[in-house]
Amino acid sequence: MSEEPRSGQGRFPASFWLLSVSSMLAGGYAIMLLSLTLMYGNDSGYSSAAAGFLSSVFAFSSLGARPFTGLWCDRRSKRALLILAAAGFAVTPVGFLLHAPYGVLVAVRIVQGICLSVATTAAGALATELIPRGRFTEGIGYYGIGMAASSAIAPGVGLWLHSSFGYLGVFLFSSILGVAVIALTLPVAVPAARREQGTVRARGSFLREMVEPTALFATAVTLVLSVAQVTVMQFLSYFTGEWGMSGTGLFYPVSAVAVIGLRAGAGQLRRWASERRILFAGFLLLIAAYGGLSLFHPSAVLLAALALFYGLGHSMSGMVLNSMAVADAPPERVGAANATYLSASDLGYALGPILWNVYCAQSGYRSMFAIAAVLVTAMLLVVCANFSIKKRETETGK
Repeated sequence: MSEEPRSGQGRFPASFWLLSVSSMLAGGYAIMLLSLTLMYGNDSGYSSAAAGFLSSVFAFSSLGARPFTGLWCDRRSKRALLILAAAGFAVTPVGFLLHAPYGVLVAVRIVQGICLSVATTAAGALATELIPRGRFTEGIGYYGIGMAASSAIAPGVGLWLHSSFGYLGVFLFSSILGVAVIALTLPVAVPAARREQGTVRARGSFLREMVEPTALFATAVTLVLSVAQVTVMQFLSYFTGEWGMSGTGLFYPVSAVAVIGLRAGAGQLRRWASERRILFAGFLLLIAAYGGLSLFHPSAVLLAALALFYGLGHSMSGMVLNSMAVADAPPERVGAANATYLSASDLGYALGPILWNVYCAQSGYRSMFAIAAVLVTAMLLVVCANFSIKKRETETGK
């Protein structure tokens, strides 16, 4: 089955939406296990460093594989790679179900990381090729609903599964997600191959082939945002527990609604405001969310309000940064551009659990959220400077 790449102001094909849902399930799989494997390690009696490594080695392996997956996706069948990765999702949780030794579980997490790298790169590259060119930012927004929503929903779903069914329920559900991704991918219509473009390979070093330069700035900013995001993804429940709260209240559901609502209205939002304004607003909302967690006593009402800021902030900033990373890439380098951009979240999710787990053991959670707010503020200043430089270059004709 094949489908011509779309252009102009056309509609989004059905395959685009199938890939969007697949992306959501793959992202939910990764983020849920990122949170729960840390808890699993702590509950199994591993040291803080060992538990943190069990959680984050997944992201390190995904990061290590990411440049190669970009090349594979530019030269091989993206749909076949996505199905293969989803099969890995379905099989690997068996290691946890069998209570395998620590070394085996680390190997399982490495395989899961490679599968995530392949799945997200392949799905992202396929979806990018299906977006009508005249609706690119809007399409990136719609596609990002899945991954952004999973970031907000998956931690809460994982905690609910654990409290209701234990680790057995968590890892069985993980396998079901892998099977679901396969089912959604099978009917995807693959864009017609651009043979004359697909045979073009980057000139120069092997590193140049793996990394797409046009995506580097957005990738660097996203890396810092991902490190900050881990504070909420993995440590919010510990923080609220210190204050005698059972769970995180409405934080994850509210942030999920904010993410989905904003992404669903991406087209209208883009007509109201420029990408620059959307990005700046997203940064300011994130600063308010992390700052609020660091400054105020947590309550159900406060967490709901900060969840709204958090969900909107990550949705707005992520939508624009993703578009910036991919929009200027040559057609034959779409896979490499997606891989370059996605490596930011890989590295952020790899470093975050280790850094924050060690930091919180010494200094507590409140100051961790303050540091996250400072990191986002720094990225806001960097982005402002970048836009200012580009504006001067345009005005001077450089």
